[in-house]
Amino acid sequence: MNRAEIIALLIVALSLGSSPAKAQWTGILVEIGESTSDLQFETGRRSMRREDLSFQIEEITDTDLRVGFSIGLNSIRTSNLLPPANTQKFEGNHLGFYLRLPMQLGEYFSLEGLFSYRYNFATDSNTSLPSEIEWHDSRLKIGLGAKFQAFRITPFISYRNVSGDISNNISVELFDSVDNISWGISFDYFLEPTAFIRLQLSRGDEDSGYLNFVRVY
Repeated sequence: MNRAEIIALLIVALSLGSSPAKAQWTGILVEIGESTSDLQFETGRRSMRREDLSFQIEEITDTDLRVGFSIGLNSIRTSNLLPPANTQKFEGNHLGFYLRLPMQLGEYFSLEGLFSYRYNFATDSNTSLPSEIEWHDSRLKIGLGAKFQAFRITPFISYRNVSGDISNNISVELFDSVDNISWGISFDYFLEPTAFIRLQLSRGDEDSGYLNFVRVY
């Protein structure tokens, strides 16, 4: 993703977060990070390395269920795991939604369930044969959090399903996820009761590291 796209998305995030319309939303999040996962193509396995920048907003329903929407930018690189070496680079966007249900378990502990869906689309226009990649990413995640003073630690497990394709004027290559299970941990530091910074790390199906800036109203 280029610098102009990053700046444009951050401006949108800041303007929405500071506008009077924010009163109808109960949460705003800006996320940046990268991940690596293996994908199964018809011709063999490839790795996908993805850099993300996303902006999310959410609202609390009467039943305490959080409903959220996300938009963002992707920078993607796919590479063969075995010779011959073949690497493709893509730039694009993503759009998604999620349902999040936190449950307080006493004074210090909480349980959270999350379902999310994200549609991703990107293009490779730097070659003689331009290609497009698109895929659907659905996941279920459960985490158990423990909060002490200004810190919260949340180990989690996640089930993820990916399906998509890379296409050009000549062919279409389908792919899906190799493994489905990831596990990890997130560390939250509360700057104030309604704002925190989160570092999230995961391994398994997806090796990733993300930094979040969260504001809850």
